[in-house]
Parts: sequence; C-alpha cells; structure tokens
Amino acid sequence: VMFGEGLEPFVLEVNAGPNIAVDDRGEESSSLLASLKGPLLQQLAKWAAVRVARNRATEAGITSGNSDKGEWDVKEREALQNWTRVL
Repeated sequence: VMFGEGLEPFVLEVNAGPNIAVDDRGEESSSLLASLKGPLLQQLAKWAAVRVARNRATEAGITSGNSDKGEWDVKEREALQNWTRVL
C-alpha cells in the first residue's frame, strides 16, 4: 500500500502474509535479512511517528499555515531517506 498526500491508500500489491522476520531462513541468512529489513522498518516507524504527530498538531490547531506544512514536509523527507516519492 502506498499513501497519497491526504493519506488515501493505493493498493499496489496484496500479500496475505508479508515476511518481515529476519530469523526464519536459518542463521546464515539472518544478518543479511536484518541488514535489508531493519532499516526499512526503522524508517517506516519514524515516518509513521512524524505523520501521527503532524495529524495531532493539525487536529489540535497547533499548526500555523504554510510554514508549518513546510517544516512537516522536511521532517517526512528526513524520515524516509533514499525513498522515491511518486505522488
């Protein structure tokens, strides 16, 4: 699932059981899987935290217009390093 600017979801692929485990392929693969999946999950968690904080600030009326929007956009870009944004 990819999310648009307004957090509207776009389904790109349906996977009934996405594998985010790093220890299910044997010890010899664990370090490789951790090096691939770990940063992905860390960035997604950081981005999600930024989005939640942004939404809470907006709902609470703490934002002050376009300058805050720009600051939040920067925080989101920093959270998702090396990602391509298509929307």
